[in-house]
Amino acid sequence: MTSRAAENLGKRLERERVRRFVGRSSERELFAAWLEASSNRDASSGQEPFNVLWVYGPGGIGKSTLLRAFAETAGNAGYLLAQVDGGRVMPTPDGIRSAVWESLTSGIDARTGPAPGSMPAKPSVIMLDAAERLQPVEGWLREDFLPALPAETRVIIASRRAPDATWRSDPGWRDLLRVVALRNLSPDQTRALLQVEGVSIDLLDQVMALTHGHPLAVSLLIDAVRRSGRGTDVPQTLQDLPDVVTALLNQMVEHAPTIRHRAALQVAAHASATTEPLLRAALPADAEEASELWEWLRDLTIMEEAQAGIFRTRWPVTSWKPTYAGAIPIPTPNPSSVARISHRPGKGVGRES
Repeated sequence: MTSRAAENLGKRLERERVRRFVGRSSERELFAAWLEASSNRDASSGQEPFNVLWVYGPGGIGKSTLLRAFAETAGNAGYLLAQVDGGRVMPTPDGIRSAVWESLTSGIDARTGPAPGSMPAKPSVIMLDAAERLQPVEGWLREDFLPALPAETRVIIASRRAPDATWRSDPGWRDLLRVVALRNLSPDQTRALLQVEGVSIDLLDQVMALTHGHPLAVSLLIDAVRRSGRGTDVPQTLQDLPDVVTALLNQMVEHAPTIRHRAALQVAAHASATTEPLLRAALPADAEEASELWEWLRDLTIMEEAQAGIFRTRWPVTSWKPTYAGAIPIPTPNPSSVARISHRPGKGVGRES
């Protein structure tokens, strides 16, 4: 394959991605206005733009897709881009510094570019995707790396979780950090995606009922309809699409740090509401471990908190419960199964030897 052919294939991929990108208009408008305000800022006016945009949401919600749209906007505006995938770099200060610098300077002539490790003179946008993987050095990012960047640098952090209390309680970050939660697609946005994909909009109600507008679920369902050759038929339940369910579950739980974290997620999947005492009884775990697992569950973007405990938000596979022997979905258990999980302090779930 010639370099031209490879370049044309890359351009075609980008064109198809852009063509199929729907929704997120408010986020894209915010980003474009942010860049414009950064270019035209007047420090004397006292209206300084924020410096860090934190975008969060569960797996498959479209964070990486949105970052690609941001990258196109920033590139068209003349910014240098650094695009770093938190899952592909060492979560260390040196690893992150190196990845950012290499990405920023990849298109700059080494003879005229900045010295190794220094920032280019041109305004830059740094994008950190899958930032939940960088949690071991999050304190360093907040206290050392970000404050050392030039004031005109713009940073986008995309993560599965919102900034923790350390970010939110720091008065210095209060005006410098903007947080945006990504939600499921609305019916109108889902209709637009069906139209782009050439799928009948008559299926909209069925698609919304099955997916709740979850972007990955909608895309996988569209692909399943296409592969079926039926074109105008959507399964009644996701139980008829085990491949789709498995892909969605893998997106939700692939980053569980240990088998014990997966076991805690299994408890939460079966219980109508999960509390720390229930978690301790079901696993079982000592007080310190149960507290750590509980805090991890609470921080998941697929969980909501109420007086009774934490429970799952409406995500596309609420009619199925996950088991973690290969992340194979199984049908919803009967109430007695839930009771056994909730009240068996003598049995351990997922205990590592």
